[in-house]
Amino acid sequence: MMKRWNGLVVAGALLIASSGWAGRPENPGNGNGGGPAACDAAAVDAAAASVAAACPCEGRTDDTGAVVPWKNHGQYVRCVAKANKAAIAESSGAVSRRCLKSSQRCAARSTCGRTEGFVNCTTTTSSTCVAGACADGSACATDADCTESSCSFRPSADACTATGGTPGTGSCCAPAPIVPPGSPSGAFLDAGAAF
Repeated sequence: MMKRWNGLVVAGALLIASSGWAGRPENPGNGNGGGPAACDAAAVDAAAASVAAACPCEGRTDDTGAVVPWKNHGQYVRCVAKANKAAIAESSGAVSRRCLKSSQRCAARSTCGRTEGFVNCTTTTSSTCVAGACADGSACATDADCTESSCSFRPSADACTATGGTPGTGSCCAPAPIVPPGSPSGAFLDAGAAF
């Protein structure tokens, strides 16, 4: 159950990250190999779904239908890179590399293929709102506006909580660190997830 949930988390993160480019004009001189002037949201969603199906977080499905776990994280990331290229080719010009650029970054920032027990770890820091500005200079109305979250990886949920973080699985690109129901850490953080 946990591995299937991880796959959904990563698929959702890929979809969210990839569709974030939809509608932005392309800079033809950016070296991203041409493609459409804007990323078509439906085409990007279809490409992201194709990538997620080709590279599920838990591993590849072999000829017998058994799931073979990734040998390592790099193997998973390479799968996503190859699947991105294939999805772009299959889109008949509707999707450029730029449109799926974020999905590669999200794959690299995922727990897929990492050592068993490896988690993403979200930490939140707070500062005070003084005269309408947070310590980092951003605008605020209350102290609640001055919180920042960051995501990194830890070898275990215990290592994450020891640093004051909240352990999760999937990608650091997800809208919130997500721990499946029944997780050993007891954190049920699926609020805000778009799955």
